[in-house]
Amino acid sequence: MLLNRVNIIKIFFLIVFIFSFFVGFALKDYVPGGAITDFRDMIWPTLQSFKKDFYFSIENYGSFTDASYPLYYIINAYLNPFTSNKTEFLFSITIISFASFFLFAFLLKKNLSKIEYLDCLLVSSIILLLPFYRSSAYWGTSENFGWIFFILALYNFLKIRNYSNKPNNYEIFITICFCFFSSCALYIRPALVFFPIIYFIYMFLNNRNIYIILISAFSYLVFAIPGFILIFIWGGFYDYKNFNADLMEDYHNYKFIIRNIPILLSYFAFYFFPVLIIEYLHIGIKKFSLKYFKPFFSAILLLLFLWQFNYLNYLGEFILGGGAILKLNYLIKAENFLLLLLASAIGFSIIYQILKENFKVNVSILLPVLIIYGFPNEIYQEYVEPLILFIFLSGMLQTKYHEIYFRNINLSNLITISYVVLYLLGATYYKHF
Repeated sequence: MLLNRVNIIKIFFLIVFIFSFFVGFALKDYVPGGAITDFRDMIWPTLQSFKKDFYFSIENYGSFTDASYPLYYIINAYLNPFTSNKTEFLFSITIISFASFFLFAFLLKKNLSKIEYLDCLLVSSIILLLPFYRSSAYWGTSENFGWIFFILALYNFLKIRNYSNKPNNYEIFITICFCFFSSCALYIRPALVFFPIIYFIYMFLNNRNIYIILISAFSYLVFAIPGFILIFIWGGFYDYKNFNADLMEDYHNYKFIIRNIPILLSYFAFYFFPVLIIEYLHIGIKKFSLKYFKPFFSAILLLLFLWQFNYLNYLGEFILGGGAILKLNYLIKAENFLLLLLASAIGFSIIYQILKENFKVNVSILLPVLIIYGFPNEIYQEYVEPLILFIFLSGMLQTKYHEIYFRNINLSNLITISYVVLYLLGATYYKHF
């Protein structure tokens, strides 16, 4: 890497972003979301219970009101030496969250050999600026641990999908590693179950390597043993005897999927907005308009029709969740969601184009994500932050958006980082003012 003026500027901003991430830890009360309450009322008491009595904590896990599986607490209770003091523990989680930045940069470099490592670091530094990623890091919630295992699994997935012949020992090892890391991710954040689902759908539709599929099925069966033990102890998929609500009926149910689609589409619009700006600058207004007019017009027409017949009125009644675009819409006008409908139509247009480019590959990735993340009764933006960026930037989705983004990486970094900085400032302003 040549140390020219451009690279010096890149290094300067990279240092600023890293510095701001750790300064944020000292000022962690400013971050959005309810992580501070989760840490005080749930995470710290649960962690201390696991340190004191493992079996009691497992047997009475539902009483701690955490809907996730307990691997996060097991790892920290028995492997993290900084769990006796709250500040030390929170800083240790911040450091571990920071490690994801390097892991993702390494993944990008492995899959983008023509891109300089410094540029990969800048792309990866975007996650350090995301408000909810910061919130999870500073207040010790389990999301970022899940993302670490997700990145490790993603690294192996990007290798496995190219295996077409009978695997050698190294390829078998990579396959087992994928199954292990994706299982760990699931045991930390149950919603990450979408990754094994994606994997098998992808393998059956696109790869069809029967050897890899059988090895994966056996590996998952082995790694599912802890889950079977929990089901045996709890008498179900969660500790319903000690939990104060019906998780499957009241909080996570297939009946919420349809109503969550407009919000999920708006999330895709939100995180792809810088990519659309980059594409617009690349192809010009005429091609851009022709590309998006039909899917956008069709989607907005359907959404406005549903709105007029009162099928979307619930979008004006959110107290919790709904995402940044809906919150901005409420600030403009209370109980109004027209801006969200526009964003949903844009999100639909993006997904339509991605599916149009390579349907079999991309539907096997997007469909499980939309279904699994459509289950919650209250749908928060933090659920897909930074998931959407991970699956796009890594090249997991096979789309021209990825090629356009990395064609002029300096411009893409400038636009995306500026956008995310505005998002961080806006989220901070919304929380406090």
